[in-house]
Amino acid sequence: FHICSNLLYGPFWLGVAIYSPEDYESEGFELEISGELLDGLNVGAGYTQLEIKDPNGDNSRPFVPEKLLKMSAPIVI
Repeated sequence: FHICSNLLYGPFWLGVAIYSPEDYESEGFELEISGELLDGLNVGAGYTQLEIKDPNGDNSRPFVPEKLLKMSAPIVI
Protein backbone atom coordinates (compact mmCIF):
# COMPACT_ATOMS: atom_id res chain seq x y z
CA PHE A 1 0.00 0.00 0.00
CA HIS A 2 1.04 3.60 -0.25
CA ILE A 3 2.05 5.75 2.71
CA CYS A 4 2.22 9.49 2.45
CA SER A 5 5.78 10.40 3.44
CA ASN A 6 6.67 13.37 1.23
CA LEU A 7 3.76 15.65 2.02
CA LEU A 8 3.50 19.22 0.84
CA TYR A 9 0.59 21.37 1.96
CA GLY A 10 -0.94 24.05 -0.20
CA PRO A 11 -2.64 27.12 1.20
CA PHE A 12 -4.61 25.95 4.25
CA TRP A 13 -7.81 27.67 3.12
CA LEU A 14 -7.85 25.49 -0.02
CA GLY A 15 -7.49 22.22 1.89
CA VAL A 16 -4.89 20.96 -0.59
CA ALA A 17 -2.24 18.35 0.17
CA ILE A 18 0.13 17.01 -2.50
CA TYR A 19 2.41 14.06 -1.92
CA SER A 20 4.49 11.55 -3.81
CA PRO A 21 3.44 8.02 -2.81
CA GLU A 22 6.08 5.48 -1.85
CA ASP A 23 5.78 1.71 -1.52
CA TYR A 24 6.36 0.12 1.88
CA GLU A 25 5.90 -3.43 3.10
CA SER A 26 3.73 -3.87 6.18
CA GLU A 27 3.06 -6.97 8.19
CA GLY A 28 1.12 -7.44 11.39
CA PHE A 29 -2.08 -8.38 13.15
CA GLU A 30 -4.65 -6.99 15.56
CA LEU A 31 -6.76 -8.73 18.20
CA GLU A 32 -9.60 -7.09 20.09
CA ILE A 33 -12.25 -8.30 22.51
CA SER A 34 -14.96 -6.45 24.38
CA GLY A 35 -18.12 -7.15 26.29
CA GLU A 36 -20.19 -6.54 29.39
CA LEU A 37 -18.50 -8.33 32.30
CA LEU A 38 -21.05 -7.31 34.96
CA ASP A 39 -24.25 -5.30 34.79
CA GLY A 40 -23.06 -1.78 33.85
CA LEU A 41 -19.36 -2.74 33.63
CA ASN A 42 -18.04 -2.97 30.08
CA VAL A 43 -14.49 -4.16 29.47
CA GLY A 44 -12.32 -4.15 26.40
CA ALA A 45 -8.78 -5.18 25.51
CA GLY A 46 -6.75 -5.19 22.35
CA TYR A 47 -3.28 -5.98 21.06
CA THR A 48 -1.67 -4.80 17.83
CA GLN A 49 1.66 -5.84 16.34
CA LEU A 50 2.84 -4.02 13.22
CA GLU A 51 6.04 -3.74 11.25
CA ILE A 52 6.53 -1.28 8.37
CA LYS A 53 9.69 -1.53 6.24
CA ASP A 54 10.96 0.65 3.43
CA PRO A 55 12.29 -0.82 0.15
CA ASN A 56 15.75 -1.24 1.80
CA GLY A 57 14.28 -3.30 4.66
CA ASP A 58 14.77 -0.55 7.23
CA ASN A 59 12.20 0.51 9.83
CA SER A 60 10.53 3.36 7.99
CA ARG A 61 8.09 4.63 10.63
CA PRO A 62 9.83 4.89 14.02
CA PHE A 63 6.94 6.99 15.38
CA VAL A 64 4.39 4.17 14.80
CA PRO A 65 4.41 1.70 17.72
CA GLU A 66 5.35 -1.83 16.72
CA LYS A 67 3.52 -3.35 19.70
CA LEU A 68 0.48 -1.80 21.35
CA LEU A 69 -1.65 -3.09 24.23
CA LYS A 70 -4.82 -1.26 25.17
CA MET A 71 -7.42 -1.89 27.85
CA SER A 72 -10.55 -0.07 28.99
CA ALA A 73 -13.26 -0.54 31.59
CA PRO A 74 -15.93 2.17 31.44
CA ILE A 75 -18.69 1.95 34.04
CA VAL A 76 -22.27 2.88 33.16
CA ILE A 77 -24.09 4.40 36.13
